[in-house]
Formats: sequence, C-alpha cells, structure tokens
Amino acid sequence: MEQNNHPKVDGSLVKTVAMVFYFCRLHNLLWRYLGVALELALKISATIVLLPTYWIPPKPPTSFARYAVWIESTVAAMVLGLAIAKLLRHYMPIQLACGLPVLLLPLPLYYLLSKLAPYTLRVSFIEWALGSLMLALMVAGGATVLPIAR
Repeated sequence: MEQNNHPKVDGSLVKTVAMVFYFCRLHNLLWRYLGVALELALKISATIVLLPTYWIPPKPPTSFARYAVWIESTVAAMVLGLAIAKLLRHYMPIQLACGLPVLLLPLPLYYLLSKLAPYTLRVSFIEWALGSLMLALMVAGGATVLPIAR
C-alpha cells in the first residue's frame, strides 16, 4: 500500500498566488492598454481583486469591515508612496526619492494593523521597521536599474 507523503495545502498559498496573478493582469490592462493613470489603476485593481478574496477560503479571522479598511489603507499608502516618489524625484536622487516613502509609510500601517487585527500580527515593531528598511533598500536598488522609475 502506497503512502501519500505530500504536504497538506491549506489553500492560502493558492489564494495568494491567484490574487497576485489577477491583480497584475488587471493592473496591466488598465494601465498599459486602457491608459488609466498608474495610481488609479493600482487602486481600482486592488479594490476589484483584493476585497472579494475575503470570502474565498481560508477566510480571514477578522470581520469584513476590518479587512476592507486594512486592504484599502494599505493600497492608499502604496498609491501615496508612488505620488510622493514622483514629487521627490525632481529634488533628490531617484533611489532616495523611491526608497524614502517605502521606508516611512509602512510604519503607521503597523499601528493600524495592530488595532484592527491584533491577534494576526506576529511581529514586533522593530521587526516591522527592519522589514520596511529592507524593502526600501530593494526598491531603491530597483529604481537604479529599472527604466520605469525614471
């Protein structure tokens, strides 16, 4: 008799991959082919793709209202970061202009997440800040080599 030693999949990885795939496809369609502004395309894509995923199993342990506020505030911070980087790139090097919003905007999101869903937050503020720093360094490196940043 054969034993089935495959790892058990709970569905969250599949859900995440599907969300990223559909988000990227919709954003690309809106931005590149329909000519919608980048920031607006991100906001529309996030709203259309991320909010309905609340009902796809495994369902988050928070209420839909808290989930929607957290998703929309995260997307608003992302859009705000892009707008700030666009403004700052004329006054400072592109690496600093793109990295600074990525470093500073996630810090208030930690507070918001800790208030909306405290039992799902498994990192300390220091770990969150270090993650923001690492992400800011990666974005700054990407701004150096990617032509879309210029």
